[in-house]
Amino acid sequence: MIKFTLFLYTNLAILFCGFTQSTWVNYTPANSGVKSTVRALEIDHQNRIWIGYEWSAPGLTLYDGNSWTTIDTSNGLSDNRVHVIFEDNSNNIWIGTQNGLDKFDGINWTTYTTIDGLVYNYVISIYQDTNNNLWFGTVNGVSKFDGINWTNYSVSDGLANNYVYAISQDNQGDMWFTYGLNASGATKFNGVNWTTYTTTDGLISNQVNTILCDHLGNLWFGCYGLSAGISMFDGITWTSYPSGNGPACHNVWTSKEDSQNRLWFGTSCHGGTSMYNYSNWTIFDTTNSGIVSNNILEIAEDTSGNIWFGGYDGLSKFSNVNSIINENISFEDIKIFPNPTNGEINIVGQKFENVEIINLHGQIVKKTDVLNEKVKIDVSNLSNGFYTLRIKTIDGIITKKFVKE
Repeated sequence: MIKFTLFLYTNLAILFCGFTQSTWVNYTPANSGVKSTVRALEIDHQNRIWIGYEWSAPGLTLYDGNSWTTIDTSNGLSDNRVHVIFEDNSNNIWIGTQNGLDKFDGINWTTYTTIDGLVYNYVISIYQDTNNNLWFGTVNGVSKFDGINWTNYSVSDGLANNYVYAISQDNQGDMWFTYGLNASGATKFNGVNWTTYTTTDGLISNQVNTILCDHLGNLWFGCYGLSAGISMFDGITWTSYPSGNGPACHNVWTSKEDSQNRLWFGTSCHGGTSMYNYSNWTIFDTTNSGIVSNNILEIAEDTSGNIWFGGYDGLSKFSNVNSIINENISFEDIKIFPNPTNGEINIVGQKFENVEIINLHGQIVKKTDVLNEKVKIDVSNLSNGFYTLRIKTIDGIITKKFVKE
């Protein structure tokens, strides 16, 4: 393992800013520290934006809301070609490059390679399961890392292809793997058995770029191909949403469920981004919105509910996607404190009916039913990280974010 040290300073003033009116702000090489096509994107618990570039290979850019910091092989990375960025439940940042896996713990950089146990050095996908195992998809198999031990899987174990482009976990605890433009479908692993699903079973295309497990437990597969689009699997039935009947176009590259349970899908076929609220589809492109590009490769949400889109021409921030379901509720009327917290969350300001705490996987990890205007919830047993409070009042539903540290 190779280690580097890097000190990064954070603008904490941007950590919990309020919602504003819906606006688009674009960051491009012409007006910001963004260097090229955004190939990787992550927003950490401090609201810092991590931006990776694979094709032009300038390394990483870190944006704290005020300044832009370049990170490359001179100060931490094992390779300047970055494909994926991921923050784990302990707030470590993991970087998948074409020549190693890098971890940043806030001070030190550590590089993992095949010498340490990684199945292959070209890492293209990262996921953390509910048991806190980290899964690293590479172009030649997948590795599971429990913090000490490495377990590697390949086609000989049950994968349909060794090019593991996307990883997710369903609400039954089963792991799912897809293979990008390699037409191998989607594989489920329950810890013992491997099952691969293809167009014969119901997928709209065998080229699957992205997997999303929503808060209801449905699995959404974003696919690539001339007649592709999106397939949804509820565990029994497959439902397809082809281009023109859901997604903006046929090549779906990335997906994200936001804190309001809206589903976002970015495309790479000049179609822009599609949002689905379980009732209607809305398309955002350069003709009807301020989005930076019609080719979106990454989507993320920050701690203030802003949605960020990374694409061919840079980065867009979309502010205020209507966090309040009932607009008669005042967002400012409900207060939560302390935030961040390490023990409990207090909620005051309305007559509440219930409060749910939802983790980054969209799972409800705690729920309380209340009928008063003050709520105290013990969160000391939750893992460190970013959570959403979904608060039901007599007037409607509102969400707020908090950080457990």
